[in-house]
Amino acid sequence: MNERVDSYIIRGLLIAGVLLFAVNLSSCANCANLLCTKTIDDAVAMEPEEETMEALPEEPPEETVELMVADDIYVVVAGDSLWAISSLTSIYNDAFRWPLIYSNNDQIENADLIYPGEELAIRRDLSRDDINSAVEHAKNRGVRSYEDLMAYDSAYRKSTMMMGIQ
Repeated sequence: MNERVDSYIIRGLLIAGVLLFAVNLSSCANCANLLCTKTIDDAVAMEPEEETMEALPEEPPEETVELMVADDIYVVVAGDSLWAISSLTSIYNDAFRWPLIYSNNDQIENADLIYPGEELAIRRDLSRDDINSAVEHAKNRGVRSYEDLMAYDSAYRKSTMMMGIQ
């Protein structure tokens, strides 16, 4: 009988712990740290008051408009990969199109290694051949040694230069 009561107590404590963690996590939705210890009152206090918020200009400056018409810029955040960035609906909505980002950004030496804060140019004026070539490259990359991967990706980048993708 005591073992059964003990197991119920342990289950209850586990459930309570999970619920407390979920409440803490949801109250810190704007925090980057998942182990945040802020309370709901702290989170509310962090929100700016409406009076202090500045009104945005109605139209962006002309320089910004020109940048947006050409290529988009994506700033890498922690945990990003070319695969994940490419799969975003605001980018290409297809993870297999990651080589398009790789070929357009010479600062990326290793397609498997990008850094937070890095600015990536996203091309929008791509032909069907450009897209098909990128998808074929991604699907055929497979499991290779580090040196073979670097050579395979480098050959793809060189071929896109010849095709004029960059």
